[in-house]
Amino acid sequence: GVVAIAAGAAHGIALRSDRTVFCWGDNSLNQSVVPPGTANIIAIAGGATHTVALRMAPPAIVAHPTPRTVLRGQSTTFNATFTGSTPLNLQWRQNNVAIPNATNASYTIASAQPGDAGNYTIVVGNAVGTAQSTNALLTVNVPAGVIGQPTSQQVIAGDSATFTVTAEGTAPIRYRWQKEGTNIITATNASYNISSATTNHAGDYRCVVSNAFGMATSLVATLTVFPVPVITAQPQSQTVLAGGSVTFRVGAENATAFQWRKANANIPGANQSTYTLNPVGTNDAGGYRVVLTNQYGAVTSLLATLTVNVLSPGESTIVQWGEDPVFNGSDQIDIGVPDGLTDVASMAAGAYHDLVLLRNGRVFGWGDNLFGQASSPTSVTNGRAVSAGMQHSVALTSNGTVVAWGRNNLKQTDIPAGLSGVAAIAAGANHTLALRSNGTVVAWGYTNAGQSLVPSNTTNVMTIAAGFEHSIAVLSNGTLRTWGNNDFGQRIPPFPLSNVVAVAAGKYHSVALRNDGRVFAWGQNTFGQTNLPAGLQSGVTAIAAGDNHSLALRADGTMIAWGQDNFLQLHAPADLAGVVAIAAGGNRSLARKTRLRLGPPEHLANGAIRLRVATKDGSTIDPARVPKLEIYVSANPTLPVAQWTKRNISFVVVNGALQGDDLPPLPNMRFYIAVEQP
Repeated sequence: GVVAIAAGAAHGIALRSDRTVFCWGDNSLNQSVVPPGTANIIAIAGGATHTVALRMAPPAIVAHPTPRTVLRGQSTTFNATFTGSTPLNLQWRQNNVAIPNATNASYTIASAQPGDAGNYTIVVGNAVGTAQSTNALLTVNVPAGVIGQPTSQQVIAGDSATFTVTAEGTAPIRYRWQKEGTNIITATNASYNISSATTNHAGDYRCVVSNAFGMATSLVATLTVFPVPVITAQPQSQTVLAGGSVTFRVGAENATAFQWRKANANIPGANQSTYTLNPVGTNDAGGYRVVLTNQYGAVTSLLATLTVNVLSPGESTIVQWGEDPVFNGSDQIDIGVPDGLTDVASMAAGAYHDLVLLRNGRVFGWGDNLFGQASSPTSVTNGRAVSAGMQHSVALTSNGTVVAWGRNNLKQTDIPAGLSGVAAIAAGANHTLALRSNGTVVAWGYTNAGQSLVPSNTTNVMTIAAGFEHSIAVLSNGTLRTWGNNDFGQRIPPFPLSNVVAVAAGKYHSVALRNDGRVFAWGQNTFGQTNLPAGLQSGVTAIAAGDNHSLALRADGTMIAWGQDNFLQLHAPADLAGVVAIAAGGNRSLARKTRLRLGPPEHLANGAIRLRVATKDGSTIDPARVPKLEIYVSANPTLPVAQWTKRNISFVVVNGALQGDDLPPLPNMRFYIAVEQP
């Protein structure tokens, strides 16, 4: 294992490969005795009587490099302190791989990158050994950044859309998607998915990525949603009278074409958002749908069923005069009274449509039906009262609940939840009132003028009325409580008023009936609405108010009308008789008359002929009609009435009908007729 030799005068020297020295020969002067601890020898020489060895110190690390943490792009330097005889060889390593040209006592990374991360060591060597430092970990943190941008998309409504961003940076990375610069609360992943896009989803999207070391915002990606038709309001099933009108309507967005269908067959020319049948025939009954289309798709509505009711033929007991047809703002609507309305319990007139409640509890309507307000709701089978607004209708049932239908753009048919115990109803133009049996009033609908805001102290109410934008309640003490619009003084009478038993509200005027049969009016007087004609100081039993005119029914069955007469709404038919109820719509008037029928004569034992006169609908005859009843007799029924013989018969009311005896009867006179004078 000798790697080198040397000789003195009389001794020899050998250097082993383990850097130790071996000597032999003359030792007279200790030249052959190697001192203890002689190691790390790299060279030897011999003199005459002495020996020389060159010793080298091995490398040793005194101060190891320390771990470093930097952001990407920052500079950092590893340092180490070491000892050892020179020449020393230095080599820095990353993950035990030598770094080219890294042979200095320090190693500097000018701009740290993720690839520079790892363990760094320095190896120090010389001829007698090497030393390696401990690992120094370099951590290179990368601020969050976007390296893959989301892309703009175009989809058809209903399809899905997904935006994706690719981010870099030191974990964990957070994602926050934004639309139009506003955070989307649930969008916190690298991808944002819209499963069924609507036009509301269209807009600009971007993603903000962040970590502990920074944040970055992606480029904007635009979502374009091509809209397919959307149905916002389905056509509604309706029940109408034959001869009336019906309008099916669909609320739609993004539709460019409409096609109505009956029994799945296209209806020629039915290509609008509404489909009107006027007049309605029995063959029009059935199921209707509408198909909405545009260039991106189509959608079909739900089925709406049309039920057509047919009344028994005959003259109606409802008489109407004034505006006909009515103009509802877009179309002229026939508002003629259907034939066969002979079993009417009550009636109501709206702005452009009318309602009746039959004695069997069913409701029928006619006139403007654009929003289904003139339809007959199948849910009302036990009606107690009806009221008609501008384009909505209300019915009170015998169990004290309320049903409303028609237009609802101003919540006029949104009946408050749990409403019960109702005793009376009133429909204004776009609001509704309900009087509960406990004397309180509930209101809903349009409240632009406060007409639906019932004063908190409104209690002990007996009856109510609703005008265009104002409301009136009669309290149990005969005074009024009013709220809503008072631009024309229509709410508050300018004179003391008490003992009121009934009120009616027009457009901008009001009418009251006192318990002594006297009528009062106040409010707008542009058309003479408050100029009361003669005959209204007493004897009035009922009042009604249209837009700008009013009606009063007297106990003798006669009527008095005043106010605007632009459509002859003040001119009742000359032969109108037997009026028992009145109503006033926009520019028209209605009266309900009770037709009389003369029963078969009965021969009495005393030779008299007993006659009975009853109403055709079975209602009780008003005793006030007795003085107007005349009885004529003839042997020839073909003669004109003027040639018949008038009989002086006294009638009394018996079981709701009139009964009188012709005594003694005229001989050979077999035929009787009854005539009711106006």
